Amino acid sequence: MIPRRLRIILRLCPLVLSAALCACDPLIEVGGAYFPCWLFCPMVGAAGVFGVHLALAALRFERFLWRPRVFYAGVFTLLTSLIYLVFFR
Repeated sequence: MIPRRLRIILRLCPLVLSAALCACDPLIEVGGAYFPCWLFCPMVGAAGVFGVHLALAALRFERFLWRPRVFYAGVFTLLTSLIYLVFFR
């Protein structure tokens, strides 16, 4: 049995963490308006996936992909995460 005090702390922990993490989002200025970087990273990641697709199609390596949708989803996730980590952390 979990003590009552520990249960209360465990219930409040996600609320406190989410409130603390909301204020640390970096912003990008575009034309005088500020946008959070998490809007910028997926756009660059999608452009990167398009570039990878064009490169693989030009080199004729695309036919060797076993599951193209899974591959491109992984490339998108990798590029988006790398952009965020390199430029905003």
